[in-house]
Amino acid sequence: VAWEWTYLNDCFESESIEAFIDDHYRNAPEDFYYNGTYDTLYMGKCAAFGCNDINAINFEALSLINDGSCVYPQIDTQLVVLNNGWSIFSTYISPLSNEMSLIFSDIYDHTVIVKNNLGAAYLPEWDLDISLEIGEGYFAKMNSADTLKITGTQLLPELNPIDLVEGWNLLAYLREDPADVLLVFQNIYEHVIILKDGLGNVYYPQWNYNNIGEMNAGEGYQIKMNTATQLEYLSNDEEY
Repeated sequence: VAWEWTYLNDCFESESIEAFIDDHYRNAPEDFYYNGTYDTLYMGKCAAFGCNDINAINFEALSLINDGSCVYPQIDTQLVVLNNGWSIFSTYISPLSNEMSLIFSDIYDHTVIVKNNLGAAYLPEWDLDISLEIGEGYFAKMNSADTLKITGTQLLPELNPIDLVEGWNLLAYLREDPADVLLVFQNIYEHVIILKDGLGNVYYPQWNYNNIGEMNAGEGYQIKMNTATQLEYLSNDEEY
C-alpha cells in the first residue's frame, strides 16, 4: 500500500517525503537506491531534472538528473572599437583574464587611461591596474583610435542580471544584437533618472526624451538611478 501511495504521487516537498522514508523505508535499501539523503531519492523528487555538470555555464546542482540542458562555454572574441579621446565601452565576454593590463596588452601604447565607476584606473604609464567586472562599463581615453580584442567565454545575458545602485553607474550591454533602449528599460524606467552613451546622447524618461535609440554591443552607458534595482536582459535568442 505504501509503495502504491509513492507511485501515485509525482512530487513531494522534502519534509514530507523525508518523514515518509523514515517511517516506512529507512531500513529497506534493497527496495530502491537510496543513501539516506533526500538528494539521492529520485522517486517522487520535486524538480529532479536539470544541469548537473559543474563545468557547464548553467550548472544548477550535482543532485539533479541530467536532462541534456547543460550549456558549455566556448572561447569567443569580441572586437570593441575605441575612438581617439574618450569612449565608454563594455563587453559581453567573460575574459580569460580580468586584469585590464592583460586585456589591453595589444594596444597599451595607444591607451592613456581606463576608469571604472568608482574612479579606480588602469594607467599603463604608471603601472596601475584594475579588474574588468561582468556587467560594468568603463571610460577609456586613447591617444589614437584602436580596436580592443577581448577573448574568453561569451556570457548568457539572461543569466547575468546587473545590480544598479542608487546614483551613478557604468552599465555594460551584454547582448549581441542592438535593442531599443525604451524596451530594454521598460520594466524599470520609473527608477531611471538619465542614461547617457559615450557620444552624449541621452534617454531621459521623465521628459519622454530619447536620442540614444538602440543600445549596442561593445558600448557602455552611464546611468543614474533614483533607487537601487536590477536590470535583466533578454537572451540573445529573444527579441524585445
